[in-house]
Amino acid sequence: MVDSLSYRLTGYYDDVEGNIHNVPNNRRTNGSDSLGLRAKLLWEAADSLNFTLSGDYRNMHGYCCVSTVLRADNPSIRSFWPPKASLPDSTIGSMARIR
Repeated sequence: MVDSLSYRLTGYYDDVEGNIHNVPNNRRTNGSDSLGLRAKLLWEAADSLNFTLSGDYRNMHGYCCVSTVLRADNPSIRSFWPPKASLPDSTIGSMARIR
């Protein structure tokens, strides 16, 4: 019976750190981490009869889709926007400051 059994086991791990650094909580956002396992068992019961059992497990955490507010305090950068396009002093969300 052992000669008629075969198996395959695969796995992966992926960590995408993110491309935005959130200063207030010292975390990176717009990234994800995930891991997964896949297993397959094949039993060749006879020349013309095979049974396959397979399973798949995935676990994924996404830190996605964070909008970023950019506030320009530097006069040379501020000159790119018209005067009425200024941001209010209090903004909600992640804020990156350029000096």
